[in-house]
Amino acid sequence: MFAVDEARLITGDPFDVGVGITLNQPTMRQILKFGEGEYLSTVSAFTSQPFDMPYQLSKIGIDFAEIKPFELFRLLIAGVPQSNSQLLFGDLDFSKFVPVVKEDELVLINQDGIIIDSITRERIADNLRRMHGMSKNIITSCENKFTHDLLISQQKKDIERAQRRAEMFGESSVYSSLISSLACKWHSYDAVLDLKIGQFFDAIVRMGYEQVATNLYRGIYSGNVSFKDINKKDLDWMRPIKTQNK
Repeated sequence: MFAVDEARLITGDPFDVGVGITLNQPTMRQILKFGEGEYLSTVSAFTSQPFDMPYQLSKIGIDFAEIKPFELFRLLIAGVPQSNSQLLFGDLDFSKFVPVVKEDELVLINQDGIIIDSITRERIADNLRRMHGMSKNIITSCENKFTHDLLISQQKKDIERAQRRAEMFGESSVYSSLISSLACKWHSYDAVLDLKIGQFFDAIVRMGYEQVATNLYRGIYSGNVSFKDINKKDLDWMRPIKTQNK
């Protein structure tokens, strides 16, 4: 995982993730105006690992345990129109990149000579994950065929369950409850909606750290929680934020 410039994340400034590739941080207001579903789908195209989508890949005849992350990235971004990626990457059109073998390595290149290799792809994905408070799936192999097939069937059930829920209750918003929670704490919806995406999730995670630490201290002082049995880092709500792998 590449280190993310935390100061740039907090200021909301763009990230330089490759030669000719700038990753912007849209505001929450811009994301909601654009469309939350389309936005999250775009982010997923740039961050997904093969083990994130076993069922989807199996439907198109691809073994999720065999395809490489960079090859999956190539397939996914080919279907992302520039109008969808504009909030994050400006005028750069990822659908115009073509695969080329350069020095025995598969890379993507566009007509302006901008190159995306596996390292650039990882840098893009890691920055996007940190901006959005996402974890990285680091599983890269299955123990056996039973596990392989189980992952496919489990995701199939999850997708079908989500589809039934959407049909019954309509599409749910991922961001609305988070925006509402932070706005209630800050007493300002406008202040929250004007946050850049990295600032927003940094504040959300920090608020969670603070709440956990507060509850632990209350438990310790009341005698309901044993100091020796807790993870001491959870008491420090001002500790650096780290995106967890899964």
